[in-house]
Amino acid sequence: MNELTLESLSKRLDTLERQVNLLLPKDSDPPGTGGDEQSNEPEAINRWLAAFDAIPPATITSAEEAAWQAARVKRKNADKAAIDQIAADISGKN
Repeated sequence: MNELTLESLSKRLDTLERQVNLLLPKDSDPPGTGGDEQSNEPEAINRWLAAFDAIPPATITSAEEAAWQAARVKRKNADKAAIDQIAADISGKN
């Protein structure tokens, strides 16, 4: 049985990466990507920029912002209480 070392693991990963690359078509997108849904032609880019610029900005009312800020404070206090409880359990103070 081979001993597992950083060097042997590195060699195995390099070999695996080369094998995977050999299986991929030369013009394929990298693994885990969906590829480009449009070309890189200037006209396509201009259409995308125009569509992006046409998106209206998000708005929030004062009441919505106040509710959001209150929820953030409540979540922060709950997280702090949970962390304090975990610390107390670890130190045996509880």
